[in-house]
Amino acid sequence: MQYRKVKTMKIRRGLISWAVMAVLLVAMLVPAAVWASAPILPTAFYGTVTVNGNPAPDGTVVTARIVNAVGSPGQGSLTVSGGSGQYGASGLACQA
Repeated sequence: MQYRKVKTMKIRRGLISWAVMAVLLVAMLVPAAVWASAPILPTAFYGTVTVNGNPAPDGTVVTARIVNAVGSPGQGSLTVSGGSGQYGASGLACQA
């Protein structure tokens, strides 16, 4: 009788150990799946351009190039407008 109780306890302990490991594995994989499915937000570029200390005139083109980035290099251009050397907009209004 005593042998059967010990064997049953070992089996239960083993099943509990496997269940705990399975729960931990799922707990580690769920954040990775959520991270992988997160959308990539667009980049917004904005600021003020000066030429010789004065605001850049309207129509001045601001060009930026990204090198040594993951994937292929990127390049984009924005045009100065508004009369005060401003280009782009903050937030998602201006995307390059």
